[in-house]
Amino acid sequence: MFHRFNLIRICIFGLQALSILATDYPKVILKQGPLSGLYEKSANGRRFSSFYGVPYAKPPVGQYRFQDAEPAEPWVGTFNASIKPSVCLQYDYFQYQTSNAVNGEEDCLYANVFSPKSYSHGSGDQLLNVIVFIHGGAFMFANGASFAPYFIMDKNVVLVTFNYRLGPLGFLSTEDEVIIGNYGMKDQVLLLKWVRDNIISFGGDPNRVTITGLSAGGSSVHYHMLSKKSKGLFRSAVAMSGTALNPWAQTEGAREKAFRLGSVLGCHVTESLQLLSCLRDRPARHIVYHSRIFMPWAYQPFSPFGPVIEKPGPNAFIDAQPIDIIRNGVPNDVPLLLSHTSHEGIYPGGEIVCNQTYFDRLNGDWFQVAPHLFDYNYTAEPVHLNEVSNAIWSRYMGDAEVVSVGGLIQAIGDRHFISGIVKTARLHAKSMLSPTYMYKFNYRGQNSLTSVYCGPKVNLGVSHGDDLSYILPSNLVAASQSLNDVQMTKSMVEMWTSFAIFGLEQWTEVKKNLPKISYFNINTPNVGYMEYLEDMNYLDFWNNLGLNENIPR
Repeated sequence: MFHRFNLIRICIFGLQALSILATDYPKVILKQGPLSGLYEKSANGRRFSSFYGVPYAKPPVGQYRFQDAEPAEPWVGTFNASIKPSVCLQYDYFQYQTSNAVNGEEDCLYANVFSPKSYSHGSGDQLLNVIVFIHGGAFMFANGASFAPYFIMDKNVVLVTFNYRLGPLGFLSTEDEVIIGNYGMKDQVLLLKWVRDNIISFGGDPNRVTITGLSAGGSSVHYHMLSKKSKGLFRSAVAMSGTALNPWAQTEGAREKAFRLGSVLGCHVTESLQLLSCLRDRPARHIVYHSRIFMPWAYQPFSPFGPVIEKPGPNAFIDAQPIDIIRNGVPNDVPLLLSHTSHEGIYPGGEIVCNQTYFDRLNGDWFQVAPHLFDYNYTAEPVHLNEVSNAIWSRYMGDAEVVSVGGLIQAIGDRHFISGIVKTARLHAKSMLSPTYMYKFNYRGQNSLTSVYCGPKVNLGVSHGDDLSYILPSNLVAASQSLNDVQMTKSMVEMWTSFAIFGLEQWTEVKKNLPKISYFNINTPNVGYMEYLEDMNYLDFWNNLGLNENIPR
């Protein structure tokens, strides 16, 4: 049954005045039915077609909660694709201390498509490369429509953004055949199949799809390279500041978390089927709200629900450890572009160092707080927790009696992002036929995600996510740009789209036989250069802590 929200969208279309021209709007016909969008202007004033909130799956509500998504049903009449869709229900990191911590809807599986084609005047026959962007947010928050297409639409590519299920609704698992988990990842697979089947209607070439993503989106991109379910759905990949080898990219203690969450919601049961029945009877907002019990301090660990390793079967998204899959040969051997920024640990370190209460607590209760902040509360043996916490302090704070701001941001960045990304680059270079590239973004512009935590006058470095703001800016960062920022935007958009269309043959790929890893250093507009990672001792440090993570079978 087509959802009531969509019926309303269709019915009001004839009454809504579009902001561009009353009768001038793009129209396409999909297998699901006709839809109409709106025209918008790119950063350089180019007109492009926008289609917001196009259903790619049935609403995952009722009996479809905790179930693999199914393709969207056809609609009657013309679907109004000029309205941004609801975000997926989430416990929002950027609002968790407010009354709006839980926001969004369970009915949220919608895509947004942007194309330079002008449909009301004929679209021509030349098909364009397609870029699919998977949003980040620790598998817990964010949405596709919050990333603006205006820079990308100066180029001849089709862009797709979308929502997928988050938090417990997208990733709860009893680690058996009942609540399998990975629903958010399977939403992404369904979206990629929808792109394959429909993108030609928007002027895109289904055989030239590049998947991209930041943070949890980057990790998702990497997972798709490792999953047989995604085979043949893309031809190149960009994983920014996240891979499947990052510590937060795989859920630990999934079954224990599922039953603990159920208990908080009044589901005092011991069997998976009983838990499934009970949780389907609970309000979705309550399920999401109570996910906070797994983040006991300052929204840490920031990703308590994410991908799990499933039992082998025909519908499994991932059924082996990522590190094993990489070493044995990935199912989707395509060109890969990895990246990280120079100060990744500003997320979430910026919030901690710029909040005196949090900073004081970290100094006063290091051994209690560090396991949550560095996400080893599940993966270190209980008797070794203090030993691990002490080792981190010794390496990054030295003999200091209080937390060093720079040391903390470096420690968080190394632990949560850089060590896993560099390890991924090294392993892929050894096992793949396709090239692996990497860049380091070291440019601090006028605006940064640091301002979200610390205000506009504080400069802690180049934050996690800062590079994306020059490609797909989000609503978190101010829109104003300096002249250098404008030039950096041109450079970053050119790099992204060139990789999707042509590849990066002028770069030095990561070599499998060299101990040093090559990367492209981006620190000024229009100027970048190849370098080699000299000091990778942090890799040995984190690898030798004895944590139960990414252990080959």
